[in-house]
Amino acid sequence: MKFLIGLALSASVSVQAATVFETQVYDAQKKSSTLQQVWLSDNTARVNNDAQGKIYSLMQLGESDKSYFVDIEKKQIMDLSSPPAFPKMMQMPKKAAELKAELKKHGKGPMIASFETDEYHVYANGKLCGSEYLSAKVLELKHVRTFLQTMKKRSDAQKKQEAQMPFISSNPCEKARQDLADDLINKGAVLRSTDAKGQVQFEMSKISLDQTPSPAYFDLPKDFKVSTPQQMMQEMMQKAFKNQGKAPAAPTLAQ
Repeated sequence: MKFLIGLALSASVSVQAATVFETQVYDAQKKSSTLQQVWLSDNTARVNNDAQGKIYSLMQLGESDKSYFVDIEKKQIMDLSSPPAFPKMMQMPKKAAELKAELKKHGKGPMIASFETDEYHVYANGKLCGSEYLSAKVLELKHVRTFLQTMKKRSDAQKKQEAQMPFISSNPCEKARQDLADDLINKGAVLRSTDAKGQVQFEMSKISLDQTPSPAYFDLPKDFKVSTPQQMMQEMMQKAFKNQGKAPAAPTLAQ
């Protein structure tokens, strides 16, 4: 398929040196953490969501909207380049609650992944949400700024879509961090994020430069089933109607 070819990097021709991040994402409720590995090349990022790299995301950096989720064991690719169009009956623009997001420098932070950091406090309507530990030096490493700008662009698109869905509630602190994204990127890369109680939610554990991936590391697998969120949503609706013993009516989708 044409769009599959469009994502493949020149890594297929000449292997590019990559910047690699290893991060720990913590779940306070489950009292567990997940290791993630982020590989950054000149124009593509690969985010491994498990230690074996069997579940990962691929996204083109910069202005492109191409993004894919890959499950090796299920041999499936989810094309995330276009968000799903929800039925009009589900859309009801909600009034955005007023939020004052503030980012205030608290002082010097600890060394994280061998880099110096500055600690900033995040506030939502005057309430402390937690701390962000930023490194200006990491921001200047190859590929990093472009990656963070691409992630912000995708976060903005998701936030815009969620604003149309009344059943999706937003956490004030999460929204404050989203609103402060530009300010954060201008000050540095986030190497650690904590909540108001000081519990670590995210931390960069290792940064490696000039790593050499396998030749096809940034390419999509061949012969995998490709679907979109729109198709997945329609299949879920059809299954729901089928379980109720009713024939599914074609929903009126937003254009």
